[in-house]
Amino acid sequence: MLSRKQIEQRKYIRPEIMFVAKEMEKTMRKHDGSKGDSWRTCDIFYLMEKLIEEKNEVENAFDNLIYHDFKDGGQFRGEIVDLANVCMMLWNRKDG
Repeated sequence: MLSRKQIEQRKYIRPEIMFVAKEMEKTMRKHDGSKGDSWRTCDIFYLMEKLIEEKNEVENAFDNLIYHDFKDGGQFRGEIVDLANVCMMLWNRKDG
């Protein structure tokens, strides 16, 4: 097991984190033309509603994944990315 100091000295970002971050950015860019950075100034309560909505979509996609014997995780992963983006938006807001 790594010590806390060894963990803090890592000079790279885990590949799994980078992959998800790239997918998040791809999704954000897809909406740039219509929404841009509106998340920075929209009502914080709207983002909280989006968080709940996206969580529900993740749950529904997971149910579909189970129903189809875990054969296609694309929709599930897409919903996870959407949820992660809303979490990122909330985390970066100064009023949150």
